[in-house]
Amino acid sequence: MAFTAIQPTGRLAAHVAMIWDCSLETLPFGLERILPKAGASLIINLAEDETRSYRHDGAWRCQRRSGSVLVGPGTRHFIIDTAEQCDVAGVEFHPGGARAFFRDPLDRLRDVDTDLDDLGATAPRRLRERMLESGSAQGRIALLQEWLLDRFEEAALPGLVTHALTGLQQVPRMHSVSALASYTGVSVRRLSSLFRENVGVSPKRFLRLQRFAEVIASTHARGDINWSAVAADCGFHDQSHLVHEFREFSGIAPGTWLSTVGAYPRHVPIDTVLPSI
Repeated sequence: MAFTAIQPTGRLAAHVAMIWDCSLETLPFGLERILPKAGASLIINLAEDETRSYRHDGAWRCQRRSGSVLVGPGTRHFIIDTAEQCDVAGVEFHPGGARAFFRDPLDRLRDVDTDLDDLGATAPRRLRERMLESGSAQGRIALLQEWLLDRFEEAALPGLVTHALTGLQQVPRMHSVSALASYTGVSVRRLSSLFRENVGVSPKRFLRLQRFAEVIASTHARGDINWSAVAADCGFHDQSHLVHEFREFSGIAPGTWLSTVGAYPRHVPIDTVLPSI
């Protein structure tokens, strides 16, 4: 496996968490469960001009998109096949960060993969072609960074949203929407409207996703876990509240996640035969 990533500096730093490139051998399992996160992602599949996501609600369903997609802010898990991860590159946006590059309100893109062509993106197919022509991971990452800078519009994310997101990082245990509204100096209704449009989820859902992310970050790759202590540390009422929230977002219990997850905490192998759809 070869994984290369950078954390952008300069104008992109406040909006883009990571630009990455990955090449890997065939994995021993065919499917992976992808856990949700509040930030959007840009995915370029270089092995084939297609991306696929799966859901199972009594029967398997497959959604096929082009090889260049924006994965919107997530509130539920989804499933991908590992064949589409053999040669791929992408961008991880901070929550709300995608608004600096795409004009569509992010709540319209929540929990879906959208072709870059459908978002008015500048020459996404040409971007993919140039990346295929590049001879190195560093070159592909540079092309993605150049493409982002060409699309960048700093004023796209309202200052109130930026202030709120910054406050959530700097003020410990701001776990209520009313406290966040008070911190930003706007009504709960106004804050909710701004968050849905510019982050993709309501402030309440964002706070829940943030707690979920804290659980993952604090327990991944650890041994024996005191889940009651984790629940208290991450702002849950109790352990049963943590388990309920974890199941809602991931579809599995936290203990199941911990026993099956590998090096990447949001990627969970699924031991089942790849469906023919």
